[in-house]
Amino acid sequence: MIDSIFSTALNSIHLATQKAQTHAKNISKIDSLETTNLVDNIIGLNDAKTQVQASAKIIKVDKEMTDYLLDIIA
Repeated sequence: MIDSIFSTALNSIHLATQKAQTHAKNISKIDSLETTNLVDNIIGLNDAKTQVQASAKIIKVDKEMTDYLLDIIA
């Protein structure tokens, strides 16, 4: 189960990275008159950042739980 938590969080980071790349690519192609698309893509970048941060916290807690369980066993 613990491995599943780690894998899920890692997959979430991977997906967020892909989203961030897509939004960054879209921003680089936006005409200066397309403010709606710019705002949408900036929000998308921020969402991807938040997703990575949340997933990183999950990985940290997963490690702490694993260390705690290993301490109990030892």
